Amino acid sequence: MKNHDQEHVVKVKILDQYYRIVSDDAERVCRIVDYLNEQTEVIKNSSPVLNRFDLSVMTAFRAATDLWQAREDLERLRRKIEVEAQALADRIESSLPEP
Repeated sequence: MKNHDQEHVVKVKILDQYYRIVSDDAERVCRIVDYLNEQTEVIKNSSPVLNRFDLSVMTAFRAATDLWQAREDLERLRRKIEVEAQALADRIESSLPEP
């Protein structure tokens, strides 16, 4: 259960619109908003005719793509660590004297 005593309302600006976000990590919220605003600017500069809704959808898609890639990278690293840990365990086991 979350401790609501540690949650704060963070006022942020995305696409020239203000929002209030409840979070226990205001710094993280601000970093995420900075990321969203950066991605929005990149898309807006490459396609200046997009309306606000389309710009929001394209930004959400870009953020989801980044999240998907990060998850795939994390899973690839997890598998690599498992393989390397097993290889290390096998080496350790093979170097131990027989009982």
